[in-house]
Amino acid sequence: MINQKLFFAFTFVFSCFQAFGQEKFEINSTLWEFELPENFVRNDVVETSEFEGDSAFFLEISKPDSPEMNFMSVTTYSNFNLKSMTAGVYANSLLNSMKNNFKNENLQADVYLDKLKIDGISFFVIHSDVKNPYNEERFMASVYIAEIDDKEFNLMILYDNDEDGFALENALLNSKFIQP
Repeated sequence: MINQKLFFAFTFVFSCFQAFGQEKFEINSTLWEFELPENFVRNDVVETSEFEGDSAFFLEISKPDSPEMNFMSVTTYSNFNLKSMTAGVYANSLLNSMKNNFKNENLQADVYLDKLKIDGISFFVIHSDVKNPYNEERFMASVYIAEIDDKEFNLMILYDNDEDGFALENALLNSKFIQP
């Protein structure tokens, strides 16, 4: 009997720790869940109204000591861009725009497009590895684009070290999109 009580107490404590750091957001009828990476904080979610009463949210996750680098930002909004062109065409236009912007800023950049599925949702991913040839500073960015419940889901991860990049990427790659 004591072992059973100990088991239930352990299970309860473990489940509390599992739920700690769990973030949940609604994208129309889809629920997006992810674990907040260790040593990162969630900045306030800002809900806005777009044109024609369309609701959107903006979320940012960052390290408290360096909010301008090593962060994830998420926006969802009307999928106007995805309706006017396919997601692939839209992602390719962003890819070309990023390449041109880096070139115009005299930055060395390896920029490429990838496609992957995260919990059954198809994403176009624009990866960039950018280096400033004048001061040897380097940063990496990944932009994930998907259409979820008639919304554009746009997530950007920006980092300057592999440890933080890995933590942020894993938060997304292990997230769940729960659809009704």
